[in-house]
Parts: sequence; C-alpha cells; structure tokens
Amino acid sequence: FGKRVMILGESHYEWDEEEKPDPEWTRTFIGNQISGEHTLAFWTRVAGAFIGHRPNLAEKQDFWRSVAFYNYIQESAGFGPRVRPTPEMWTNSEPGFAKVLQKHAPQVLIVLGYQLWNKIPDLSGAQDKPINGAPQTQTWRYPLNSGATCLAYAIRHPSSGFSGSSWQPHILEAIRRA
Repeated sequence: FGKRVMILGESHYEWDEEEKPDPEWTRTFIGNQISGEHTLAFWTRVAGAFIGHRPNLAEKQDFWRSVAFYNYIQESAGFGPRVRPTPEMWTNSEPGFAKVLQKHAPQVLIVLGYQLWNKIPDLSGAQDKPINGAPQTQTWRYPLNSGATCLAYAIRHPSSGFSGSSWQPHILEAIRRA
C-alpha cells in the first residue's frame, strides 16, 4: 500500500476450556494465513477488505506480509466470540497499545470494529477530517514520538455479514491520507 499499515483487532477468544491461552496466538493465526495451512473467515475478510475481493492464497500471503497486526487486549477475553473484555482488560491494555504505536510508528491504523474504536484511548491525538461517503466517517490523528502522525480509521468488525469490498475504497482513502 506504500505506507506502514497497522491493523488493530480487539482480542482473542478461547474455544476449548482444556487449552491454555497461547501468547503466540496472533503470530500463529497470521502464519497460518500465510502458509495456507489453516484459514479462518475472519482473517480472510480482513485481507479482502483491503484487496477489494475474496483473496486467493497468493494475495493473502502478500497482504499479511505487508501489514502489522496487533490486538488491543493482550489476553484472552474468555470463551466464545461474543464475550466482551472486562473494564480492567481495557484499562490494562492502554500502555501496551501506546508503546506498540510508538515503536512501530504506523502511518495508518485501521481499527476493526466500532466497539473497539469507542474504547481505544485518544493518547493526546485529535480528530481529523472525515472520510465522506463512508458508513463510518470519523478519523483520528495520533502523534508519534518521531514527530510524524498516524491516521486512525475504524471499519465495521469483519464478522458475519461483513462486505470487504464495500469497505475497500474507504480504507484506501485513509491510507492515501496518511
């Protein structure tokens, strides 16, 4: 995309009560997307939102090698996909998010989901120009220690009923503005 892109997810969830949460989940899941070993709809939808269509394996490999992905909540939110993180999880995650944002200095941050968008801290940033014509128009500009900034933009969460191709022009506009 010609810019440093970071995608911000909310959290991971456990599916098996016998299995302990793995701190390498994110790397494992993205590695599985790159290898094609085990793909999940969520990860395919995320890539498709940037590409504009359901990606084939080669497109997913290129995509996941070109972006950074970070989950805001750095622990399992619980069992099943509809479990919400606790207030403590949100509070405890702010310093890690701020550190990752400064360390990786993305030019654009695409936030997956409006609930996450409404929970992430402002970190002394400011509202930026809206993306007109999008279902969600708000943008946010985070200051970075380098003197640069990071443009943040939220899309609908890529769960069921999500159409990546409808979000692609708005994501590309955010990337262009960054």
